[in-house]
Amino acid sequence: MVKLVSLHIPKCGGTSLKEAFKNFYGVNSLYEDYNDSPFNPLSNCRLDPLVYSKPNHQTSLLNLVNNKTVVHGHFSINKYDILDNAYRISVIRNPIDRLI
Repeated sequence: MVKLVSLHIPKCGGTSLKEAFKNFYGVNSLYEDYNDSPFNPLSNCRLDPLVYSKPNHQTSLLNLVNNKTVVHGHFSINKYDILDNAYRISVIRNPIDRLI
């Protein structure tokens, strides 16, 4: 059962955090979700913000994360709302530092 949903913004330490999750929880306990392109205005999650609330999509998500402890990556914040008992964290960075 997923205990942690970790969303991070690109270039904000997500790779280091992913490695820490692998070391702590084990490689097979981590589900990496980098396929949605939430920062692309033409991605499905931007064009249809309710896409993740549809029953067939929720069932598919539950099958993907079955037997995983952590979900980590770049995705829309509401994608894993169905996992109501999981903790959520997000890694952000000062936008000026990120730009530099």
